[in-house]
Amino acid sequence: MSKKPLQAVTLNKILVATIFMILTLSIVGFYFAQNWLDSIASEMSNNDSNNNPGMSLSQIETNIINNKAIAEKAAGILSNLTKYQEQMSSDLSRYASLSGIKINKFDFADESQTLVISNEVKANSVTISLQNPVQAPSFIKFLKYIETNTPKMQVRHLAISNALGNGENSLIVDSLIIETYYR
Repeated sequence: MSKKPLQAVTLNKILVATIFMILTLSIVGFYFAQNWLDSIASEMSNNDSNNNPGMSLSQIETNIINNKAIAEKAAGILSNLTKYQEQMSSDLSRYASLSGIKINKFDFADESQTLVISNEVKANSVTISLQNPVQAPSFIKFLKYIETNTPKMQVRHLAISNALGNGENSLIVDSLIIETYYR
């Protein structure tokens, strides 16, 4: 028995039929999957609204215990009004000594220059005089300490120039204003 070779017309009909079957099965499968997912979503939504009108007291207590460290860290972002100048001076002096920089004086802005951020949050600044010249790597380290400090401080104004005749890494810091936030 010899087999007849497939003719182009027969092969074309088989291909069209196969593509039609695959397309039909895809559409039917998609329809059933969508209905199944819709029923699961509505079932979950009904369970959530019927069984959990609010969190139980034990769940609330558990959340408070689990988030206590986060709350303490968030509270530490802002300084206290009564001691923010003392804390700022202490932090900046420590960062200066860690960086190898000497601070000549702190000049805190008076209360009339306080910036009100919100009802509870205020910002005030201190102008720092440094002993010049300052080595650039030490100054960059000092700025990094300031920017990553908790309670939050940031450099508001900075004026520097090259210290001629004191080496290529020497800077003259003309003006440095640091801002802190407190409540």
